[in-house]
Amino acid sequence: MIPTFTEEATSPAVARPLYITLGVLFIASLSLGVWGILRNGELTGGKVISFVLSVPFGLLFWAMSRGHIKPVRLLIPVLLWATLTASIMLDDGIRAVDTVGFALVLVLAGMFIGAQAVWGFGVLCLTSVTAVYLAELNGWVQTSYGVMVQIDDLTILIVILLLVIFVTYYAINFLEQSTLQARNDARLLALRNQELRDVQTSLQARTAELAGLNTQLRAEIQERQQIEHALRQSEGMNRAILDYMPDMILRIDKNGVFQEYSPSRNMLPIVSPEFFIGKSMVEIMPPHVAEPGTQAIRQAIATNEMQFFEYALPGDDGGEHIYESRNIPIGNDEVITIVRDITDERHAEQAALQTQKLESIGLLAGGIAHDFNNLLTGMLGQNSLALAKLPPDSPARRHLERAVVSAKRAADLTRQLLAYAG
Repeated sequence: MIPTFTEEATSPAVARPLYITLGVLFIASLSLGVWGILRNGELTGGKVISFVLSVPFGLLFWAMSRGHIKPVRLLIPVLLWATLTASIMLDDGIRAVDTVGFALVLVLAGMFIGAQAVWGFGVLCLTSVTAVYLAELNGWVQTSYGVMVQIDDLTILIVILLLVIFVTYYAINFLEQSTLQARNDARLLALRNQELRDVQTSLQARTAELAGLNTQLRAEIQERQQIEHALRQSEGMNRAILDYMPDMILRIDKNGVFQEYSPSRNMLPIVSPEFFIGKSMVEIMPPHVAEPGTQAIRQAIATNEMQFFEYALPGDDGGEHIYESRNIPIGNDEVITIVRDITDERHAEQAALQTQKLESIGLLAGGIAHDFNNLLTGMLGQNSLALAKLPPDSPARRHLERAVVSAKRAADLTRQLLAYAG
């Protein structure tokens, strides 16, 4: 079974240990070949394998430089296993020193491929020593020991390899689990750090937003305070105007029910708002005022035009007071009603009318007196001429003299009328 590789196993981050391993194996293969020749003075098959092994290790080194990390990780233990198998097959069999290299194969397989690869390469190593053992028994392998290989040699070697396999597997597995846990912890930590950064960014954005809203809110509060101050001033001015207006002001709905009330200082007695608010005109006013008043309010709402209405009510002074009601529609089926006492105005109008009548009479009397005076002047003149022509003892003289006296009296009255007429 060909092992699979995780993403971390193919990462360039593992290039350095691979370079080191390839360098060590390359130098070791050359050194073993040279050392074997120098020690024995002959070139055996194992020494040739050591020299030949340096070539593929060099090629793997070149492949590493080209970025082919994944196949190199697999080929290092495979190449080392194949080399060791060929070496012990050609040089001294299972009792050769090279069999120790199988432990290195297992370690490298676990390090570069994974803990599961230890089992696969363990089977390969066990197969190799078993095959070499059988080859030795059949005389296919030439050794320098001169003693026939024994089953005990194979058993000891298999036990040692099994121990190495188990120890290597559990050690590598422990390291993998620890590394995996560390990576998961690192990922979790990075994720939490990212979440914290996101939260921090969100908080900063929210803080900036709140700062902007706070500035806007302060501006709105300041603007509202200015508006409230202006409204208070306007309300105070309007209240002062209303308090000293000669008119009573009410807000009335279409049914004649009073909604608001502002009294007039000139219209006594001044009653409290409770007397009006919430009550209808029918409840407060007499019928001759309530019915036409309600009709005027409804007509103002219907036509959206101001309607006038006059009515008379008895006052506290015992006399009759005349009031003018102006009904102004304001929407929502309501009107503003302005009530003014026009009694003095009506009395003044009546007095002015009486004066006009008297002036007219005076002018008429003056005209009549002027014409009458002209007639009397003629009569006095004629009577005076008649008296001058009559003898003193004439019986008619006494009557003419009386007529002259009456005419003079009439002339005096006429002069008085002319003086009155101006």
